[in-house]
Amino acid sequence: MKLLKKLKKKRRKSGKAHSEYSVMAGLLSGHPVGVIFDVGANHGHVSKVLLDTLKPKQLFAFEPFAETAESLRTNLAPFANVEIRQMAVGNFDGEVDLNINKNTIYNNSLLDAADGADKWHDIDHVAKQTVKSTRIDSFCDAEGISEIDVLKVDAEGADFLVVEGAERMLAEKKVKMVYVEVLLTDSFVGQASLGRFIEFIEGHGYELCNFFGHKIDENGRLFRTDVLFVDSLMLT
Repeated sequence: MKLLKKLKKKRRKSGKAHSEYSVMAGLLSGHPVGVIFDVGANHGHVSKVLLDTLKPKQLFAFEPFAETAESLRTNLAPFANVEIRQMAVGNFDGEVDLNINKNTIYNNSLLDAADGADKWHDIDHVAKQTVKSTRIDSFCDAEGISEIDVLKVDAEGADFLVVEGAERMLAEKKVKMVYVEVLLTDSFVGQASLGRFIEFIEGHGYELCNFFGHKIDENGRLFRTDVLFVDSLMLT
């Protein structure tokens, strides 16, 4: 809450809202940024923004769909501090089926589409692709990663599975902030509610910092938002 009051005060003075990236940069200012995870990196747009804004020592970009992962490699090739991993991230180590959307740019998901989702969210799964899957906890063990400065998650409905797979890192406060997409209308079978995200992440000692990237339908209903959670110790 202290941070929210501080941001509101700054916003009144500046006359403009803070972006999620400027908030992250402000919280991490004065400390060299080590590792960033971009889970669901797609073609790399957000990865580029994170690299430019936060200037991390290393960024891991995860993208399970083969065609998109190839584009991601091309787009991030100029960055020597980036590692591309063609794999899904969730709460399971092994192989999983990835649902491929007709429009492959987005909505490829580990979860099945909910009834009627095609009408509201352009979800039309037409194929499946078996992909490698890892948990954040096991990946960090294998790679010798002791801390993550920013865990960004955009997993097309399966975002909570990613967070679940990072439970040990969260419990040990080895992640400084989690930036995750939350869907508020039925898009995928088994997607988690906002309340479930808050209960789980705040239950490990994090605080909901702010909401960004709101998407509103033609009826004025909020159906998607991005939520930034921050280690409570960073706000004291």
